[in-house]
Parts: sequence; structure tokens; C-alpha cells
Amino acid sequence: MRKSVCSLFLSLVVILSSSVFACAAQKPSDISASSAAAYDCSIGEFLFEIGSEQKRPIASTTKIMTALVVIEDVADLSERVRVDDKAVGIEGTSMYLKSGDAFTVLDLLYGVLLASGNDAACALAIYVGGSVPGFVKLMNNKARQLGLKNTHFANPSGLNDKNHFSTARDMAILASYALQNDKFKSICSKKSAVVRELNSGEKVSLYNHNRLLGTYDGCIGVKTGFTEASGRCLVSAAQRNGQRIVAVTLNAPDDWNDHRKMLDYSFSCLKEVVLPCKTVSVPVVGGNKNFVAVSGNFDWTVPEGYEDRIYCKVDVPHFLYAPVKKGESLGEARFFIDGREIYSSQLKADEDIKSVNGKLTLFERIKNFFGRKFR
Repeated sequence: MRKSVCSLFLSLVVILSSSVFACAAQKPSDISASSAAAYDCSIGEFLFEIGSEQKRPIASTTKIMTALVVIEDVADLSERVRVDDKAVGIEGTSMYLKSGDAFTVLDLLYGVLLASGNDAACALAIYVGGSVPGFVKLMNNKARQLGLKNTHFANPSGLNDKNHFSTARDMAILASYALQNDKFKSICSKKSAVVRELNSGEKVSLYNHNRLLGTYDGCIGVKTGFTEASGRCLVSAAQRNGQRIVAVTLNAPDDWNDHRKMLDYSFSCLKEVVLPCKTVSVPVVGGNKNFVAVSGNFDWTVPEGYEDRIYCKVDVPHFLYAPVKKGESLGEARFFIDGREIYSSQLKADEDIKSVNGKLTLFERIKNFFGRKFR
């Protein structure tokens, strides 16, 4: 029988004295972008920034939000979408949709994230939002929910508009959130896809514009963009050993090399550490031992200099009844940076605790545990 969980705030061993991020690697100084940011998704910290809070046009990187809103709204991506007249002949990159064409939501999402089709974005916007303005409201609502304070959308495609802008910081946070969705991640990480128009059965081959896919170790997306007003825009993400970095550049003439440098730098700043909580023991009633030690897997990777900002919260039962089996899950250790949870580990019994008294009443168990007679 388990009792209610208690919470213990336990301090960690401080390895470094400084709480300010300082990577030993050389920070790239020749980034071409007007605005840039590299973001550690695991701990929610920025590792590299240049003009990262400047509001700028973001071109087709807008479609990260477009795809996210659609995926979160539509439960079944195999739903059939009829292409509305208003989605045909949209300016810019295109899937070359025709009025009355029918595609699944998933296939149009490939058109949005791989081929960067403005017509596909418009078709999905009308399908989900009832109209383009209705969908744009959903996009801006989602931006507010995510705390993107310097972001505003005016359309689902990224076409130039004075009321359509974001920042490198906001786009990094948006991409990090979107990549937590397995459907989004699966789509944006594909180098190509073959989709089918449902009326005619005609197949259409689509190719991802992201050159980093397949050429940069661990790249998993995310989205390219370009207009004359915005310049070259790119949101990329790479994952190595379970650690994910998102990089963003806005108005970057040499964006592919910018991203390689920023991602290389960010991964070089990460180090494996052990996040030790104090030894935790849980009282055991009716066993051959009065306490059982518990432990977990506290190996993790964080940016250099962040170890002393991490604290641990342990949830374990007030006490246990014997028997207890080695490896039995007895609680959880959760690690935080500035109030944000970054990692958790199950706490398990380090050894077997046998029951020595057979069946005892609750009163007898308590008496044996405290080691005294009650009269």
C-alpha cells in the first residue's frame, strides 16, 4: 500500500562556480545573417544570438506555424480536402493546384513543408479555418499561447505584408515546439515525397528545399524561405545523442554555411554531466531492513556553465510495506533550470527487502517499524 507522494527539494553538487553561459569553443564570428539564433531545445536556452529580437519578415518559414496549426486541428491527416478556387494561382512557390483537385491533408502538408507551396498553404487554411482570415486568427492565437511576443501573422504562406513578421528568437521557440509533434517532425524531415491527386490518381513528386537534410549530421528539418523583402530565411534543426538544437537565420545570404557553423558551435558547447541528487532512502515497514535506498539515471547533457543552475525535486512515498523488489519503481526525480523541467528519471529500489513477519496487522507493522511496545 502506497501513501501520498511527498516532495523534497534537494540541492545538486555544484561543478562550476559561474551560472553564466560560456562555451570553451570559438563562437563563429562570420555569420552572414542580419538576425540569428541557436536554441537548445532540451533546456530551453539560447546558445548563440545575433540581432535575435529584431522584427523581420520571415517568408516561407511562416509555414512552420501553418503546418503546426493544421496538424493540431485535424485528427485524421487522411481527410480529403477539395481545393477551393481561392487557393489556385497564388503568387510565389506552388504545387500548381487546380480548382476542384482533391488531396489528403497529409499530402497537402508535404506540399507546404517540402515544396513550400503557397497554394497548398492556402487550401489548408481555408479547409481548417473556413477562410484565410479565419485561419490567420488561429495562427496568431497559437503564437500568443507559445509566448511569441514579437510575432504576428497576416497570411499562411509568408508573402510580404507589413503586419507579417517575427524574430529569430520567436522562430526558434516555435520550431522547437513544433518538433515535439511527431507528425510535424516526420513530414519536415523527409527529403522527398510522392503525393496523389484523388480524383485522377495522378502522382506528383515533391522535393524538400532544405539542403542540410542528408548533408549535415543529424539534420531533421525544418523550413526554408525567401522573398525579395525578407532575404534568405532558414530554420534548421539537428539532433545528436538525444540532444536537439534549432538554428534560425533571417536575411542570410550564406544561410547554409551559417547554419553549419551555428550548429557545430552549439553541439561543441554541450557536455555530459551527472546530475546527482542526495542519497534517498525510503522507510520500509515489516522488512528485514528498515530502509531501502533508491537511485535513478542522472546522466544528462547540458551547455557548459549550466550545472549550478539545476536543481532536483524528488517524489517518493512516505513509507513502504515489505516486501520490496530490487528494480521496483518507487518514485521520480525531476530536474529543473529556472523553473523549467529539463529531465526526469524514475527512481528504483537498489535491493530486495524481504518481509520477515508474515501477515501483520497495521498496528503490528507500525509497532515493529518504530521498535517499541505499545501498551
